[in-house]
Amino acid sequence: MLNKKITKFEFDEEGKVSGVWSGEECAKTKMVICSPKYMITAGLKDKIVRKGSIIRCICILDATIPNTKDVPAC
Repeated sequence: MLNKKITKFEFDEEGKVSGVWSGEECAKTKMVICSPKYMITAGLKDKIVRKGSIIRCICILDATIPNTKDVPAC
């Protein structure tokens, strides 16, 4: 759901997130990691649970990252 406006979140009968909507398009999921602003905009401020922080960075390395099975990007 990158670069898309989130219009609503979908929840199952247990109250757990099951989908994220952008207009008529839905991405099914078991977990959402997002900025609180998306939840607040959707009227779900009471559903926000802080579990940690997100750090964004770009690392340019001359070798693969250990313990990633030599994948070219992570």
